[in-house]
Amino acid sequence: MKKHYHLKVLFYLSIFIFSTSNIFCSVSLKELEQTFITDKEYIIWLKNGDMFSGTILGFVELTDPELSSINFETLFGTFRIYEDEIKKIILAEKRISGNHRTFIMPTANPIENNHFIGSYELLSFYGGFGISNWLSVTAGHTLLPSFPSNSNTLTNTSVEGNSQIALVNCKFSLPKVKFSDSTSVNFALGANLSWLNAQNKMLHIFALSTYNTQDASNVSLCLFYKAGFSEYPMLVNLLNTSFTVNHSDGTFAIGASADIKFSSRKDLSFIGEIWNGNIMHPTHSAILLGLRLSGRNFSSDFGLVFATQKFFLPVVNFVLSF
Repeated sequence: MKKHYHLKVLFYLSIFIFSTSNIFCSVSLKELEQTFITDKEYIIWLKNGDMFSGTILGFVELTDPELSSINFETLFGTFRIYEDEIKKIILAEKRISGNHRTFIMPTANPIENNHFIGSYELLSFYGGFGISNWLSVTAGHTLLPSFPSNSNTLTNTSVEGNSQIALVNCKFSLPKVKFSDSTSVNFALGANLSWLNAQNKMLHIFALSTYNTQDASNVSLCLFYKAGFSEYPMLVNLLNTSFTVNHSDGTFAIGASADIKFSSRKDLSFIGEIWNGNIMHPTHSAILLGLRLSGRNFSSDFGLVFATQKFFLPVVNFVLSF
């Protein structure tokens, strides 16, 4: 019951944050004018929820806060959009869904206003939101048919609890280090709490760094510390058997990821991750290789995971940003 209470609190808190997100958003057209690129496509999010893509034809009355605006050309015509109506505006080539994550690994980039929902393997569903450029929160839950939703981990005895897998992740982004207008390094600290089932909880504390390139590619490094128990008993009803997941307490682990855009297609990129669960055991590692197809609001990932235990697993991921 306590767990369900905490999830309810998180749900209502999320609604409050979404409803007040405009408080944390502001755009300065004066600053935009300094970095504005002629004939480039931009995307504008308005505070009323509308979104437009097009080119900026010019800036109007920037010295008057009430009249400060831009002339914006879209496929449907040219509009005058006032500064106090704008929630966010960026170059379209920078609007790549998911630069706050690679596949499983987060990056140090904040979610900001790119709130999203998604699905791993069509068997787990998750979502995330950001507060300004400093806090990112994601949460997810599986719907695995082989794991009972109300059963003991080692027997078929019905108990109160949930034997699915759940995760809550919080990430605090630090001030970025800029090398130019288009390249930077972001840093972040965070923690995630996961439930392998009702009885098993796993806590990780992590530090991240991400290098962002001019073409919106990024490379990330992660160091994380495992806290909690060392063994996790699991029951798989589909196989009528149980097994133990070993993940030693008090260990350090590392990971690296990359999202590299193809020069000929900005909507297509190579994604890769490498994970090591314990730096004292290099063989406890796996690697993911895949492709990401990104749109303005939707991205899909397809790849393969190769493990040192000599098996591979196809993976897919779909994300809708809004």
